[in-house]
Amino acid sequence: MFEDNFVRLLWKRYENTKDRYSAMILMLFYSGMRSADLLRIENKKLT
Repeated sequence: MFEDNFVRLLWKRYENTKDRYSAMILMLFYSGMRSADLLRIENKKLT
């Protein structure tokens, strides 16, 4: 939920600027980091 709001906020900010590609990269990076965190938490639960 937070992630979606964050991404939407970012996109609204960069949508109409020449930085929209930087925003896309940022969002990809951000969601990648989130997935890594979730995976790390899952691994801790398993061990």
